[in-house]
This record gives sequence, structure tokens and C-alpha cells, in this order.
Amino acid sequence: MKYFFLLELLMFSLGVDAAMFVSTNAGGFPDSASSGLFSAGTSWIGGVAPSADGDFWTIKGSVTIIYDVDNSAQTSGWGGNTTSTGCTNNGTLVMSNAYPCYMKMNGSLYGSNTASWFVGSAAAPITNSTTNTETCIIEFKAGSCAMPGTNTIQFYGTTNMWSDYLYNATASNANIGSTNLFFTNTVVGVASNDVIYLSNPAIRALGGNTHIVYGVWSNCIVLNATAGTNQPIGLTNTWSGESFAGVVSVNNRTNAMVCKLTRPIVIYQRTKITSTGVFTVCKTNTFIGVRFSNFGQGPIYNCTGITITSCVGNNNSSGGFASTCTGGTITSCVGNNNSSGGIANNCSGITITSCIGNNNSSGGIAYNCFGSTITSCVGNNNSSGGIAYNCTGITITSCVGNNNSSGGIASTCSGITITSCVGNNNSSCGIAYSCFGSTITSCVGNNNSSGGIANNCSGITITSCTNNAIPAYYRNGMLTIFGGNDLSISPSILSAYSFRPLDTTCINSTNFSSVGGTALIEGTNSIQYYVTNVNNPIPAFVFVSPKRSISPTVWLWLTNNISFQVGYAATGAYPTTLTTYSNSVAPGWTNFSVAIPNGLTLQATYPQTLWVICTSQNQNGLARITIPTEYQTSIMK
Repeated sequence: MKYFFLLELLMFSLGVDAAMFVSTNAGGFPDSASSGLFSAGTSWIGGVAPSADGDFWTIKGSVTIIYDVDNSAQTSGWGGNTTSTGCTNNGTLVMSNAYPCYMKMNGSLYGSNTASWFVGSAAAPITNSTTNTETCIIEFKAGSCAMPGTNTIQFYGTTNMWSDYLYNATASNANIGSTNLFFTNTVVGVASNDVIYLSNPAIRALGGNTHIVYGVWSNCIVLNATAGTNQPIGLTNTWSGESFAGVVSVNNRTNAMVCKLTRPIVIYQRTKITSTGVFTVCKTNTFIGVRFSNFGQGPIYNCTGITITSCVGNNNSSGGFASTCTGGTITSCVGNNNSSGGIANNCSGITITSCIGNNNSSGGIAYNCFGSTITSCVGNNNSSGGIAYNCTGITITSCVGNNNSSGGIASTCSGITITSCVGNNNSSCGIAYSCFGSTITSCVGNNNSSGGIANNCSGITITSCTNNAIPAYYRNGMLTIFGGNDLSISPSILSAYSFRPLDTTCINSTNFSSVGGTALIEGTNSIQYYVTNVNNPIPAFVFVSPKRSISPTVWLWLTNNISFQVGYAATGAYPTTLTTYSNSVAPGWTNFSVAIPNGLTLQATYPQTLWVICTSQNQNGLARITIPTEYQTSIMK
């Protein structure tokens, strides 16, 4: 090593600009002053290019080296031996479509303020290979990349983001055991060997799955039927930490969102390194069409003014992309299976637009972010907030949260503004959970538990938030049940707190799942009320559209000193005569049958009304209405 520094001083004295290479085996210094291919001996002093496991190298200033090799077979990779760790780029390192490559690093890649790393370009972005696999793969077995210059790191891959919702008119679409996913439009930009995420919109607290595409025909994606863990894609497995599902499992995926996760540039850690990302202390850099996978820290860390577009963050810790970053934009990206923020973690002043967060923990999009803007994003199957968790002073607009826990949009946030957002089938409320001093405007909550809009919040302002237009005297909102066994599972046990005049929607089915928190059994649909205040009885209209051939029966189940008041009315009118059904035995269930006369048109909007008021004598009772699934029904509570 002493010889290395002496030779470097000699080169400077001669005014030679060249790349320098120290071989752990040969120990020599090739002699060349020209730019060129990484694999060419003429690019390196002494005429020998790096090739041995553990070799470390330096690119001198004003020299451009085009990386054209594949060192994936090496045990460790570049930049690691017993005396030195890391490689240095003081010039320009280039990767391009002309030379598909794999760079395995066992140490950090350092650079000066003037060093550059260019992968593709705006005019010629990196594309997938002819077998639809990644073209440029960068593996950090150890270390990271520190190039503190401004706009000196530029990665350009094709902007091939794709997402769509399943076409629900096809009855067998994405059912259990199926490999076929049908869409309304022709599928463009997805092909064999691509990886996709299939959300799980029906059962709360149950995430979706990652699948490999077998093929695409017109408006149909066919899944690879073989499941596996860390299953290789093409010749090289770059999906560390990911498990691939085969056929659709667990439950049918009506209304599911599907999004593409494959990108032509991949940067990953094969084994996750705690608190270690890849790019640190960088400024105003650009990342387009890149997948970052399995990092122990947000892969872009402590950077400013970054631009991230059409990228994928998969299975990363502390943010799918950006961690502790300031300023910049993140657009049309997908965060999948990340912890502490699907897109951003601990960032400030960033703008996040048209991104998707799937199956992330502690915020589908943002975790612990400040003064930032999130617009037109979607959060699917995330925990602790479909969009944001533990954020302060951020603005969330036109976002959608589907089947997330602890708030469809925001959880444990303060001073935030949520506008024109929709929460579907989320647990612990559709929009905001445990938030403080915030504003919620023009939002919609559909089929959410424990509040359609807000739960456990304080000091918040809710304005113009609704599900469906309902008559003013229906003070507690509307719960709608869509009949038909071809639809997906319904989380039908609903906490119908009388002081939350919010709306929900559920689906009537013959499925049963304790995971989804349902009380569905074969052939019936149960709506359970948990009464907490004796002074605020919970009313409900039950609209039943019976088949002409039968006289349907609605069963009322009562326990713990619960009473039902039941009466009939037509076309939504308030009934004038009520019959009381009571249970004075506690504990234990008592059931009563109420027959609905059959004499009205099957498809009438409100063919017959069963008016039900549930009251409690001890503030701790339960009442359940069981409705046969073969009837078109809806309930107003």
C-alpha cells in the first residue's frame, strides 16, 4: 500500500489522468491515461483490469469509465480485502443499455464533489433485457455510496409504472385458486417475468400478495402458479426478503388493485444491513425507473433536493425510498412491504404525488414527516395509516386508503390538512385515527370500522364529509349491504356508536373469516350492534327485497339485557307502531324471528322497511340482526 501512494504522487507530478487499480492478487498498477471500458486493460495503469474478488479501484478525475462487467459470481465483490475497504470515483462512472452489467460491492463507493455516476440518460434510459429482466444490477453486500456533489448522481430507467383495478364484471375474476386477473383496459407495459402486487381489499388486517407474471393476453394477466421464497427471476435473484405467491389465495380479490414492481435498474442488499442505505449526503440528484430492495435504512439517506420518479422501494426499513431527506419530489413511485413509511421516513418539505403504498408498516406513504405535501396517492393494506403516520403539518389531498389499519388515511398525526380523500374498508375509521388539531374536509368513508371519518381524535374540524346523500332525519348515517354470493367477504360486525353519524358499506356473502372480524356464517349475514349509552339508542332501517316465492324471516338476536323495538313501514317512512323484543337473561343469547310479508316488487328501491331500534339497560349489551343472503338488503342506522 505504501507503493500505491508513492506511484499516485508520481502520476500527479507527470500530469497523468487515469484510472488506478490495485489488485489483491497481482498487486500491480496498470498504466493508462485514457477513458474506456471497465473490462479493458487499456483503461487501467499497467494494462490489467480489476477481476479478482475483493479488488478495489479508483477512477481519477476527468476520466470516464464505462462499467461493462458482471462480478455477481464473486463471493464478496469489489472494494473489500484485509487492508482496505471501498472504491473511489473521482471521475465519471457510466452504465448504459449497450453493456448490461452487475456490480457487486463489498465496500463503499466514495467520490469527490466533482465525481459523477450516470446510469442511462434522459435521452436513452435503461430498458429491461430481451427476457424482460433487469439490465443494470447493483448489489451492496457492504458499504454505501457517498458522492456529495450537486446533481452528480443520475439514474434513468424507463418510466414503466403500471397499475389498475380488476374488472369486477367477470364473476370468476381473481377468485381463490385462480391465476387470471382481468381488467377493463388492455394491459400495457406488463410482460412475462414481471413482478406485480395484488392487493387484498376485502378482509381488514390482511395484506395482499406479490406474484410473478406468467404472461399477458389483451386485458388479462396470468400469474405464475408456483409460489416460492426468494424465487429467482431470470438468471439472478434480486428480490431478497420477498416471498412470491402462486395462485390467488386466502379469499377472492374483488375490487383489488394491481401494480407493477419491476424496474430495469435494481439496487439492493442481498442481506439487509441494519441502519444502512445506499446513497448518503447527496444533493439534487435524480432517480428514475429504479427498484431499491431490502435495505436496512431508507436507500436515499440524508439527501437534499432529490427527484425520484417511477421507482419501487421493496422490503426496506425506515422508508421505502427517502429517509431524513429535505426538499425534493417523489412522483409515480410504489412502496411495497417497507417498514416505517412506504415512501418517505423522517423527511421535511418534500412533495409526494401519484404514489402507491402497499403493505407497509407505520404509514403507507409517509412516516414522521414534516411540512410536506401528499397528493393523489393510494395506500393499500398498510398498518397504522394508509397514507401518513406520526406526521406533523402536512397536507394530504385526493388520496385513497384501502383496507388499512388504524386509519385509512392518517394515524397519530397532528396539525395536518386532509381534503377530498376516500377511505374504503379500513379498521379504526376510514380517514383519521388518533389525530390532533387537524382539518378534514370533503372526505368519504366507505365500510370502515369504528367510525367512517374519525376515531379517537381531538381538536379536529370535520367539514362536508359523507358517504351517501340520506334524509336529514336518518341522523346516524347509512349502512348498505349488497346481496349476492358472488361478491367478496364482508366485515359485518360493525361498532355502531350512536354518536358517530358516519356512513359505511359492506357486502353480503356466504364466506366466513375470523381474520376479517366478521360474523358471517353460511347463508346468513349478521349485523352486530355494541351499545354504549342507554340514552342514545341506535336506530336502523332494514330494507328487504324478498324473492316472490318465499316469505323471508329476519332473526333478532339479543343478549345482556338488550331490547329491540321493531315495526314495519313502506318506502322509507318512519313506522308508527313498534313491537318490543327484549332479553333479560345475561349472559346468553335469545333469538326472535320477524317475518317480512312478501308482496312487493323484487327490485323496488325500498320494497318494505323493518324499523329496528336497539336499546341497552346496562350499557354493555349486544344485539344482532341476521338476514338471509338471498335477499337484496340495506340498512340505515
